[in-house]
Amino acid sequence: MRTLILLRHGKSDYPTGVSDHDRPLAPRGIRESALAGDWLRPHTPRIDAGLCSTATRTRQTTARTGVHAQVSCVV
Repeated sequence: MRTLILLRHGKSDYPTGVSDHDRPLAPRGIRESALAGDWLRPHTPRIDAGLCSTATRTRQTTARTGVHAQVSCVV
């Protein structure tokens, strides 16, 4: 049996002059991405693989969860 877990990126920041694709996580997003990982790790089956956008905020969210799986980033 397979399990699909969907996770939205953390709250992003809106720095002036930064394109949407390059927007980073806001401090709240950094904090809450780690909290999401703290919940995911003990409450879900082991995560074998991930699929992630190439956007900065999504890659930062994935890294902050602390979930160790092979992640492929796609545009």
